[in-house]
Amino acid sequence: MLPVLLATATALAPVSPKIVDADNAFAADLYAVVGKSPGNVVFSPTSIATALAMTWTGARGKTAMQMEKTLHLPPSPFDVHGGYGALLSRLESSGAGDPELHVANRLFGQKGLAFEAPFLATTKAHYGAGLEALDFAGAPEPSRLFINQWVEKQTRDRIKDLLPAGAVDSSTRLVLTNAVYFKGAWMTAFDKKATRDEPFGAKKVPTMHASQDASYFEAKDAQVLELPYKRASADHAVSMVIVLPREADGAAKLPAGRIFELLGTKTFSSREVDMSIPRFKTTMPLELGPVLKSLGMIDAFGASADFGGISKTPMYISRAIHKAFVDVNEEGTEAAAATAIVMREGAAVPPPKVTFRADHPFVWALKDQSTGALLFVGRVDDPTG
Repeated sequence: MLPVLLATATALAPVSPKIVDADNAFAADLYAVVGKSPGNVVFSPTSIATALAMTWTGARGKTAMQMEKTLHLPPSPFDVHGGYGALLSRLESSGAGDPELHVANRLFGQKGLAFEAPFLATTKAHYGAGLEALDFAGAPEPSRLFINQWVEKQTRDRIKDLLPAGAVDSSTRLVLTNAVYFKGAWMTAFDKKATRDEPFGAKKVPTMHASQDASYFEAKDAQVLELPYKRASADHAVSMVIVLPREADGAAKLPAGRIFELLGTKTFSSREVDMSIPRFKTTMPLELGPVLKSLGMIDAFGASADFGGISKTPMYISRAIHKAFVDVNEEGTEAAAATAIVMREGAAVPPPKVTFRADHPFVWALKDQSTGALLFVGRVDDPTG
């Protein structure tokens, strides 16, 4: 578990823009691949990048170089680990009145196997990832169930069965796991009495309505709306940013780079917005192996993998598994995600009111305002799931 730092007692370390920029660039790359398929999308760039950064700690040679390029990591290990340590500490430091945000990392290693001391020290110090010994060789199925139970607990039972049957076997030597959980109430809740069924594409879905002051930006190709969550401290400001393309099929047609440019908008203006947003709930499992290979991270998944910084025993990544959940309703948002890397041996006049009607596919993100980090990213093609 990561330590909880109280802002009143301890000043939070500044978060390096290099890490936030790296994570967000990696998120755009992931979305460009995952978003090609039709259907709802939800994943946590923070969860995936953290698990892979821990793995990169022990990578060497060409394996490390490919991971650095895929993750857009800065060249200095100090910048990488210090940056992630500061980011995770800030995310974990929320208190009463702030959105609930929990990040947890854990290493599950084969009992009796010697792991390199610098690797264990780095993952513990910067990622809060302690090592727990399991008997993969003698009891792979109980080990898999144990890891899944840990993930369920860290995500308030929202992510179940992260590791499917067969993901762990007697050749498994290490599972690096990250879990992220978020629950926040809207700064201004939607009135449930105003929710009614309205068209979303060819379907009718429960649609929330409100007319309120909000941060708004518009471009020729999309409208962008930012909805904040209740908070007690500016250090823990989290908001949902929604990118609504002008065209009904724009979410599928807009390039990922443009979508993430809009998600990163900083030139919002305060406007009165008449908004219509569907309730939506999505769970998405994601096999990361093919995605990461397509982004250039090839050697880590085969016999040429070099993870000599983890153990003298040769290892490679056999599975990289991610699962995410989101539930958006009138009261607020609940989201959870988990990633497992399984390693085997081998002014004057008020502007007019704006209408924001999300009645066709859109892209959204949960953004940590103090750092700009995108905690979760998704696309809604079908609000009913």
